[in-house]
Amino acid sequence: LGGALYLQKRAEKREEATYTLSGSSQLPKFSVSDADAKAIDQITIQQPSNDAGVGAKVVLKKEGDEWKVVEPLKAKANTSNVDGLLDNLKALALTEVVSDSADTYSQYGVSDTAAVHVSANKGADVVADLYFGHGGSRGQLMRIAGKPGVYGVKGYSRDIYTREDLEGQLRNSL
Repeated sequence: LGGALYLQKRAEKREEATYTLSGSSQLPKFSVSDADAKAIDQITIQQPSNDAGVGAKVVLKKEGDEWKVVEPLKAKANTSNVDGLLDNLKALALTEVVSDSADTYSQYGVSDTAAVHVSANKGADVVADLYFGHGGSRGQLMRIAGKPGVYGVKGYSRDIYTREDLEGQLRNSL
């Protein structure tokens, strides 16, 4: 049993070495604190184009204490779904550097045209500007706007950002 565990751990380390950079590549600072999440007053989620060439875009805006969907239509937002989205932003934590090059964005699905783009703002200040790409056995891959590189991230809840009827899920029933 001990030998099998040793061989499994050795295989995991070899696999990790094939996709994890070591040495000078370090994780950038990234976190969304409770205070940051409370201060966010606009969230934009841009899904990549589907087979028909159409990508969904939803813009949420906080007006006073209420969240509203302002694009693609105007409606009151579903508070629990918006709270879930903000909680998920707080839960995100970088785990590894997968690539330190912008040349690999397409390979990992984090390019401008392939990724789910999420931006959260507090007025004119950007709190988070993230591109989510491929996920799988290595976890979710992500890039941060303005910082070259692709990172593994834990805490990502794909369903929050990629629902088929994203706009419908984020607004209250009319």
